[in-house]
Amino acid sequence: MTYTLMIENDCLPMALRAGAELACAGGTLWLTLEGARPRRSPDIVLTAGQRHRVTEDATYFLTALGHGAVTVCRVIAPPAPPLRARWRWHSLPLR
Repeated sequence: MTYTLMIENDCLPMALRAGAELACAGGTLWLTLEGARPRRSPDIVLTAGQRHRVTEDATYFLTALGHGAVTVCRVIAPPAPPLRARWRWHSLPLR
């Protein structure tokens, strides 16, 4: 599934899964994350035409850089993992 976002000087939090890809289609995108592990968040800056693949499940913060700027960003989500059944068929004795 693909989402297209237009970001204007906002800090937009998004929960993303590992394998998702962010593509900057216009403007400049500043990306930080808040993961499960306590560590310093890397600052990632993308300009038009650049991409970044997410490496861990986390909350990512997307911000448009530049005064009065609009950034166009595409989020390409990885396919959902297959669902596993949590039930089983049981054989019942016939009477």
